[in-house]
Amino acid sequence: MAYGGRAQGFVYRHSPPPLRDLAATCYAARTYPLKYGRHFREHMARLAEHERLSNDELEGIQLRALKALLGHAAARVPYYRALFREQGFDPERVRGLADLERVPLLTKDAVRRNASDLLSEGEEPARLVCIHTSGTTGTPLDLYQSRALFQKEYAFWWFHRSWAGVRRGCRTATLAGHPVVPAEQDRVPFWVRNRLENQMLFSSYHMSPGNLEHYCCALERFRPELVHGYPSSIYLVALRLNDDGVRTVRPRAVFTSSETLLEHQRAEIERAFGCKAYSYYGNAERAGYIGECERGSFHVMAEHSIAEFLNDDGAPVRPGEEGVLVCTNVDNLAMPLIRYVTGDVAVPLPAGERCPCGRGGRLVRSLVGRVEDYVVTPDGAHVGRLDHILKGVRHVREAQVYQPAVDRVVLKVSRDEGYSEADERTLLANTRERLGTSMDIAFEYVDRVERTAGGKFRFVVSDMPLNERLRVRRER
Repeated sequence: MAYGGRAQGFVYRHSPPPLRDLAATCYAARTYPLKYGRHFREHMARLAEHERLSNDELEGIQLRALKALLGHAAARVPYYRALFREQGFDPERVRGLADLERVPLLTKDAVRRNASDLLSEGEEPARLVCIHTSGTTGTPLDLYQSRALFQKEYAFWWFHRSWAGVRRGCRTATLAGHPVVPAEQDRVPFWVRNRLENQMLFSSYHMSPGNLEHYCCALERFRPELVHGYPSSIYLVALRLNDDGVRTVRPRAVFTSSETLLEHQRAEIERAFGCKAYSYYGNAERAGYIGECERGSFHVMAEHSIAEFLNDDGAPVRPGEEGVLVCTNVDNLAMPLIRYVTGDVAVPLPAGERCPCGRGGRLVRSLVGRVEDYVVTPDGAHVGRLDHILKGVRHVREAQVYQPAVDRVVLKVSRDEGYSEADERTLLANTRERLGTSMDIAFEYVDRVERTAGGKFRFVVSDMPLNERLRVRRER
């Protein structure tokens, strides 16, 4: 982690561990007011007050916020002023949330091409928070957000965590994509302490089998109340804890994000830490927040964004069907993203269904992943949630499905001790069951599945361009 510019990064990487801890703490002190100011407190209070509202009441709040957003976009955002005029769309005539469907969808490419026109007039980029993101596509995107919107996101994070009984300031172990130690470092510590926020940040880039014991020992000493990070990173530590029979790391909850929490990962994580693993969905664009509750239901946070679930033709999917998540953050006034196509896929439940936990919001049965997380078969079928191929396979640490061509997949497997031909046969049979017999399935054994530049694990990686995948689907 640079904790500043290039020069500061050089100094940080060549500093002893105590000075790195100090740098992490000083960086946190500098960013703390940006994250936890007045807007954070206001949103936290409002979320607590509205936690048990009915879906109808939440929709009323959404509609009022939507009308204000559309009016603002028409008056002050050049992109939408021209678009609304072209479409004959009058925000003053909006009477319900369904009227939002008259606004064309907004893609990542459209945001990239029209970034300056999406910025509200009168906003100075220097006074805004700039978020640099490439997502899983590797294509860069710069997004501008107000400090109010930035703090709103932190409010949703901590409000969601409060469902598990954890509070801001608790001992938090974070295992995500933070490059907190140099890549070439080969000895402990592979972590730094942010003492201001009572946080220990672990590197996701040094989790080799030989190093995992050090991670487990550090967690035992730190005694986190909350473990947060990439499910793939937490899963590797969980495997080691379970192998060693360690039962002293007992947080109140584990929260995973940025990757889809796979069922076999959830099982190992909950066994290792003795608590529930919660998954949630969010993105750098601040377009949508879906959080899992203690009953295992996924709630669309209605006061965060208006969420739609659409098929390939842009029409709403039926309950129980997979749909691409399209979101409108009603508080994003600096750079409004209206009906933004996230590229992520989820399965909504019927609109009127209510969770036993008593909280409102549209319910989602599952968070499937991204459009890119599908294997496309030669007959045009899009097959997702392939983690089920690991069912009954006992000696695999990690696996990845790589699709180099429409008629071929490669299973990249990191073997655990005891892996045998029987495991390979079971893995092959499970894959055949889901992908059929028209594809060539090969095995490649690796020490560790490669991560993205940001340290994220992707269960499915495809070299097929998006337009090729869609072409195959249309020609089915």
